[in-house]
Amino acid sequence: MVFLIICAVVIAVAILYGFIKAVNAVFNPLIKWTERKRDRLQLKDNPYVQAHMERRWNDKMYDEYLDWLDQTNGSLPIEKLKSKEEIEFEREVGLKK
Repeated sequence: MVFLIICAVVIAVAILYGFIKAVNAVFNPLIKWTERKRDRLQLKDNPYVQAHMERRWNDKMYDEYLDWLDQTNGSLPIEKLKSKEEIEFEREVGLKK
């Protein structure tokens, strides 16, 4: 009787192990694919994305600066710091000389 119980437990563990391996075989490639897609969408190494993110950060910091001036009854704000690309673009468009 004990032998049958031990055999049943061993068979159940073997079936469970096989099921887990089968599920991993199916879902691990899907998980890796979604992670690659997520990493690809982040585009951390893309210089255009980096430039855009720096520009957004600069805009946010300047807006915080203007809010701070309003709260402290500050004087006239200083001009916003601009990147080389923004300065070149303004020159090309003719906004500034």
